[in-house]
Amino acid sequence: MDRIETMRHFVRVAGLSSFSAAARELGTTQSNVSRSVRLLEEHLGARLLQRTTRQMSLTPEGAEYLEHAVRILESVEQADSAVGTRAKGLAGPLRVFAPVSLGRQHVVPRLAEFLREHPDLEVDLILDDWPRDLVRERIDVALRVGPLPDSTEHARLLGRVPLAAVASPRWLRRKTLRSPSDLSSHPCVVFAGPITLDSVTFARGTSSIEVALRGPFRSNSSEAILAAAQAGIGFAVAPRWLVSEAIAEKALKEMFADWRIAEPLTVHAVYGGTRTPPSRVTRFIEFFAYALHADGIVS
Repeated sequence: MDRIETMRHFVRVAGLSSFSAAARELGTTQSNVSRSVRLLEEHLGARLLQRTTRQMSLTPEGAEYLEHAVRILESVEQADSAVGTRAKGLAGPLRVFAPVSLGRQHVVPRLAEFLREHPDLEVDLILDDWPRDLVRERIDVALRVGPLPDSTEHARLLGRVPLAAVASPRWLRRKTLRSPSDLSSHPCVVFAGPITLDSVTFARGTSSIEVALRGPFRSNSSEAILAAAQAGIGFAVAPRWLVSEAIAEKALKEMFADWRIAEPLTVHAVYGGTRTPPSRVTRFIEFFAYALHADGIVS
């Protein structure tokens, strides 16, 4: 017995004082409505309706049950409406994860536009250079840079991040660099996190040069790598979006810009649960897939 359905049938019969009228309104048969009310009475062990050949009326038990049933059905409708609205991406919380610099420099500025489009969303943004457990921390969608580990999570490729070799102008003044191969004998500030590059390959036309990345400074923070390169501890190989602001401000200078670093990083939108995520997650992924390309963060 479907308790909600039998409740709905009983409420309409009580309101219309007619099995046939209730059946027409509910789009079912009179026998189905009559059966629902009979099953409900059997379940409760009480007669809810007093029936005669001329009229129908509520028993005292029926009148009491009607009050409760109306409130319950109203609550069910409110719950369906609230969750249905959120599932369509119109309202509710959205927990998002992103690497620190990508989040600070590019996700946050774009979130203003995203929230204007969806003003009833409540975005909770978590920034960290180390991946988080989506299930344990109830994260709806994560932007992840670099190769993905094997997992049950679903992922959509958003694009590839070009890399750049950079150093501070002061550091460069003390060096003589004619080719990317010269970098192998100089210190590098190395990001030691979920993505650790031991070497990169510079390519130009048919030429390629592999450069080892090693030096006296390592950090699991992309912000620390950026600061270390600006301080002149060594050169850095980093995502272009991480260093573009410092290059524009002349705090860093790109080296060998006529060469291409052949191993771009990937950016994925990752989410757990079913293969088809809620609409608010889908909309976020679509929005930032466009935004990252429009801003030149990925190619």
